[in-house]
Amino acid sequence: MKLICTKTFIGLGIFIAGIIVGGIVSFYISTYFLSRFHYWGTNLSKIVAIEENVYVLQCLQEGQTDKAQENLEMRLDSNLLFYSSGYLGPKKGRKDLLSALKSASDYRAKHPRVTGNREIDEGVARALALVDKER
Repeated sequence: MKLICTKTFIGLGIFIAGIIVGGIVSFYISTYFLSRFHYWGTNLSKIVAIEENVYVLQCLQEGQTDKAQENLEMRLDSNLLFYSSGYLGPKKGRKDLLSALKSASDYRAKHPRVTGNREIDEGVARALALVDKER
């Protein structure tokens, strides 16, 4: 009887140790891959930003202000579309976001833009309307 209890406790101990080791290994593997994914996403966005900045600067250097302005307008539309769903994220950074949306709203009030693409135009309008909605 004592031998059965001892084997049961040893088996239970090995099982619990396996769960702990498995959890630790899973945590480190998932952390490794998530950090790589985050780095890749951040790195890619920086690469795109560099290319866009170089394009705009080249256009300005060559006197092609219309192309530079159009690129910047498209980038503004793209960034605004991210918020077109109405979700502003956690309240912690909302003040800064609303300030940026207010700047974009003021700019677009002075310089209206219609792309001709209904989805883009409506999405940008929804994002800009968040400024009034959150007041």
